[in-house]
Amino acid sequence: MTTTNHTALYRFTFPTAGDTSLSPLILADTIDLPLGRINATSSVDGDTGRITGSGTFVPSFGLGTYDLHFCADFEGAAIRDTGVRP
Repeated sequence: MTTTNHTALYRFTFPTAGDTSLSPLILADTIDLPLGRINATSSVDGDTGRITGSGTFVPSFGLGTYDLHFCADFEGAAIRDTGVRP
């Protein structure tokens, strides 16, 4: 994991494919504080599993708004299921 003032990069490594008891669930939660999200979108590519999205949020302190953008890529395993919930 590494971060800067405006960016974060994470890398997760799961056990090898030989362990069939694991079934990781990836959740991209775009809810911050109650009524803190003005607008947000999320999408999942069913072929690659790539999760992308963005949103505009009101900070918990201070003035104005900030924009958030995210992308998550996966490799090494078959995609079991995808979905987006409002």
